[in-house]
Amino acid sequence: MTSVGRRSRGIALLLVIMVMTLMTVIVFAFAESSSIAMLVARNNMDEMKARTAIASAVQYAAVMLKLDRIQSEYDSLDEQWAQEFELELGDVLATVQIVDEASKFNMNRFLTARDEPQPAMIELWETAVFAAGLPGDTVDRMLILLEKRADTPLEDLEEEEPEELADEEEGQLPDEADAGDEVFLNEYAQMKVPVRPSELELLLFGEQADEDSPEQVFCRQITTVSRGHINLNTVSEALLDYIFTGDDPAIVETIVAEREIEPFAMAEDMARVSGIVGTGKARMFTVRSTVFAVNVEARVGPTVKRALCILKRFKSGQCIPIYYKDDIPAL
Repeated sequence: MTSVGRRSRGIALLLVIMVMTLMTVIVFAFAESSSIAMLVARNNMDEMKARTAIASAVQYAAVMLKLDRIQSEYDSLDEQWAQEFELELGDVLATVQIVDEASKFNMNRFLTARDEPQPAMIELWETAVFAAGLPGDTVDRMLILLEKRADTPLEDLEEEEPEELADEEEGQLPDEADAGDEVFLNEYAQMKVPVRPSELELLLFGEQADEDSPEQVFCRQITTVSRGHINLNTVSEALLDYIFTGDDPAIVETIVAEREIEPFAMAEDMARVSGIVGTGKARMFTVRSTVFAVNVEARVGPTVKRALCILKRFKSGQCIPIYYKDDIPAL
């Protein structure tokens, strides 16, 4: 074979190798692209499953709260809705936590429906934050937040002027609105959207403090979306300490002990605790709750979705969603 022939065969072999290499690269690139596309499609499917599971979990919570309203005369922490639970929905695991917003103090109560300050309420909390070791201007900062209130109302609800607390019968525990009463969920509605404790901490103090610090404990007791009254059966001991700062410490101890024995079911039950009935603070409490926060975390494979839904419950037991937000951080 001549040198020219050998050279031609060498060039042909080199071209074949180059073509094969190029085809191999193309095949691998196509396979990788297909793999990525399949992964994206799977993630999208998992996200859709998670969102569907969240909607189902919220509906389940609404049914649970409706049945509780029909079967029970009061709301307390020993009832089924108050226990965190899990739902297996196909290959999705949904963790559900229902929080009674009436277990917290509505910071909008510093003002009346006419945006007028309520001196007695402001003075009560100024005393409480001082005793808790919080910055002395904490209440002032909360009032500033109310002045900068959100202007976007929750959907499909109209704000109505509430009755003044002073007009309520002495010792009477207020109940919910009638089913046909389209009141704004927050009767003292200066801030019109929920504020999570971590968000409130940043708004009030500019940073997040250490776990279980006075600032964190304080912010966990605050809401912006209750009807204003505090449920005597679900309120935390920390919030009771704030409310009864300067009063007989036995009041808080008795409330906690009495409701563990038997929840407060009606106005007359407050007489079981000496030092409440006949005082202005008696008007702060109820045993019925109207607004609940439903926190849902849905897991499917590596996908995790979280959502917050605020439900308003009527006397009939019917629950309607009045606020929804997904893609929220963990509690």
